Amino acid sequence: MAEYLFRWWGAYTQGDGAGVTGGKGGEGKAVPFFMLRIRIPNGILHAHQLRTIAGIAEKYAQGVADITVRQNIQLHWITIESLPDILERLWKVGSTLSGPAVT
Repeated sequence: MAEYLFRWWGAYTQGDGAGVTGGKGGEGKAVPFFMLRIRIPNGILHAHQLRTIAGIAEKYAQGVADITVRQNIQLHWITIESLPDILERLWKVGSTLSGPAVT
């Protein structure tokens, strides 16, 4: 049930690359990290928002941010403890995760 609540906010459990529930010969293992999908509405991203996302990626996502074909940004290797700070930093610059818009 908890995984669906996190998805509502745009946070997804992250596997080990072999598959969380299967993988090669059932070897996949769940890892204690999340992937966050940051929405970029209509592909419009301001410089201050990008700087904030870059800072979050540097501090919490091993310095890596992926740009998706759907004009979103994904951050991997996010711990549950870092979620409050990440959400607050994104909200301060008018960005949200891929869940419903927060008003």
